[in-house]
Amino acid sequence: MVMNDRLMVFDMDGVLVRPRSSWRIVHDHLGTQNERSYDLYMQGLIDDAGFMRRDIEMWMNTRPGIDIPYLGNLFSSVGIMPGYSSAVRELMDAGFDLIMISGGIDLLSRIIDREGRFREIFSNGLASDSTGRLTGEGILRVPLRDKGAVLKGFLDRNPGYGIVVSVGDSFVDVPLFTSSDLSIAFRPMDEQSSKEADIVIDGEDLQKVSDAVVEWL
Repeated sequence: MVMNDRLMVFDMDGVLVRPRSSWRIVHDHLGTQNERSYDLYMQGLIDDAGFMRRDIEMWMNTRPGIDIPYLGNLFSSVGIMPGYSSAVRELMDAGFDLIMISGGIDLLSRIIDREGRFREIFSNGLASDSTGRLTGEGILRVPLRDKGAVLKGFLDRNPGYGIVVSVGDSFVDVPLFTSSDLSIAFRPMDEQSSKEADIVIDGEDLQKVSDAVVEWL
């Protein structure tokens, strides 16, 4: 893939799909709750690996034998955000490479990018055995509160981008914002993301994101 000189960085959950958390999609489907784990994580009492492990263990206890195909089928029913296809096409026509940086689950990110438009995708995985059954461990690629380090690593390996634009919906995306020339809070869910972004876009139409970027150029 030939590299352009403009980079568009998308969060996934809440931006490319309506649900705010791909982890929460599974919890809601199985009737499990992870509020306690989230509180422990935010207090620094467990790390990202521990946070994922606690979630996965809940799923395994609720549905013994849960496997990758089961979850893939669940994620296949998640609707992509309106305006996605036209927004991606417009951004690529404007000379942008696309990458995704998400603390969400890679099964969903691969479904979203089934056409292979993203140059690279960074999202977290679920470890499984040879039969596809979950083992109870996660595969950490994107620390939830350190997305900026993932972006920095990508830029270090791929120098030459003159313009970096990022899109997110929550405070965990602010590290992406601070490393970008233009930051967009799309349907923001908290005050911090709205405050730190250069542009705030409400509603559920990704076409507004690409239109705003092209206008900014």
